[in-house]
Amino acid sequence: IPDISMFQSPILHWSANVGISVNNGQTVNEWDEQIAQVSASAQGNPKFRSNEDGLSAVEYDKSNDAHVWNGNPKLPTGNNPVTIAATVKINSGSQFNVIGWGTTNFNSDFWSFGAIKGKPIFRAEGSDGAKGGSFPTGQFFTISGRYDQSNLSVFINASKQASDNKSSIQIGDANHSIGKRSDNSNFTDGYISDIVVCDVAESDSAIQAYNNDRSGF
Repeated sequence: IPDISMFQSPILHWSANVGISVNNGQTVNEWDEQIAQVSASAQGNPKFRSNEDGLSAVEYDKSNDAHVWNGNPKLPTGNNPVTIAATVKINSGSQFNVIGWGTTNFNSDFWSFGAIKGKPIFRAEGSDGAKGGSFPTGQFFTISGRYDQSNLSVFINASKQASDNKSSIQIGDANHSIGKRSDNSNFTDGYISDIVVCDVAESDSAIQAYNNDRSGF
């Protein structure tokens, strides 16, 4: 299992190295998470790739592939702090979403964590957020998002791309998705190898250590 000891309080961890019981090229009908034993079920035909540039990963087609999962009691909602870190490879396109949850109505927010119009983003939709910088295509990189109840920040390969002051977020507990946004948009065209969700605002050094570890696969 890839190392997550750099994080203070990880609560969810999906890794394509474990928790997948199919062979290379087959559909990943269930992707089992390693901390809370949450199982994410396939939408469309996300496929297992055992050696994509040296990494195990789940391949998502931008038109319909995703995984959906049920929440757990420790999932950060409302205005609670959160950190998300992931290792991904994007084939092309200016928009993708790694993971998200929330209520898609006017009374609550949901997370965008990926990119919009070519810019990395960690934003509470229905509110504002961190958007800016750039991300590479055709190669694996790490993307991290952090909310500390005062600021939203987004990082690419541990380098901060953008931040935004925000203290009034209200994230709902619904529409838990991998490979797409909670409103069934921004499908990922590429690969997700690893996702970690923490229920605290992790430090810059933890985000850097995650990047250093994953770039050394």
